[in-house]
Amino acid sequence: MSKIRKEYITNPDFDPAKVANASSAAEGLCKWVLAMEIYDRVAKIVAPKKERMQLAEAELQKTLEHLNKKRTELKTIEDRLMNLKQQFQDMTERKEKLELQVCSADYPLEIRLDQSVDLSMLFFIYAGRFIFMRCFG
Repeated sequence: MSKIRKEYITNPDFDPAKVANASSAAEGLCKWVLAMEIYDRVAKIVAPKKERMQLAEAELQKTLEHLNKKRTELKTIEDRLMNLKQQFQDMTERKEKLELQVCSADYPLEIRLDQSVDLSMLFFIYAGRFIFMRCFG
């Protein structure tokens, strides 16, 4: 291309209109050489841009894959959060019902204690304190 640019493109006689006087085939050849020179200049400008575009598209693809992975993780976390909120609401309602039953005068003391604390566990805790004090105290 450098030879074409130095010898032919700079030559004032290398013009399709002037060459057409000599031969129509030479006119076509002259137009083709000029077009190839223009194409070469444009290709040298566009080629690095195409390469950068391909790199950017590859990076974009990686980023989109990462984004989709994070969206999936977020969906899982949001589902778990919704489940935990529902469990919390259910347990809060159960607690309120139990508080109402404990505070109600209709139930004897044994039933109220049995609903919140196992009586046998209370005995072992109480008795265990004295056994510990006797052995180690």
